[in-house]
Amino acid sequence: MCNAGMAGFRACHQLLRTVPREIRSDHFLVTVNGIPAPVSHAAANYYYLNFDMTGRAIISITAPTKSYWSKGVEVQPWRLGIRPTRRGRGITFTLTRPEKISISRPGDHLAGAEMLFLFANPPEAKPPTRNTAGGRYFGPGVYRESIDAKSGDIIYLAPGAVVFGSLNIWGVHDVKVFGRGSWVAMARRLAEARLCR
Repeated sequence: MCNAGMAGFRACHQLLRTVPREIRSDHFLVTVNGIPAPVSHAAANYYYLNFDMTGRAIISITAPTKSYWSKGVEVQPWRLGIRPTRRGRGITFTLTRPEKISISRPGDHLAGAEMLFLFANPPEAKPPTRNTAGGRYFGPGVYRESIDAKSGDIIYLAPGAVVFGSLNIWGVHDVKVFGRGSWVAMARRLAEARLCR
């Protein structure tokens, strides 16, 4: 987080959360308004950062090698017109409002492509709590479980929650899964083997 408590949140206008070591990555080093931001490894060569913001956010990204951005940088969607400034291994740009963007190198879209996704969200309005009736709540932390959802289930992943497991929604309806946490899909057998450790 920016600084301790809500005063820190107001001062720098963003909320960064810790990322568990199981998915943490230092492939890209990112700061938001000068504060180090925890990057997650999604899959293959895909990385992401999920944070809440209000106001302006100055994003700085340091790449793994000096020549990483030598052919340029693309920030999509292009309609936003974001053109980062480059300096050595780093790029910098500003977000003026919450956006969902991807950052890559020109032409880097095939099997070996590397992409960084930034999910700059507005703060959640009235998110569920542990005590919200009729729902299943995953608070900040790491969970290793597989879920067989039932019709009408509401499953909420709070910011900072990471669930390793499978979600079976076969033959059911009206299942709602939402929130700012992460679900890392795993084959049921692998998930159960990890749970038995």
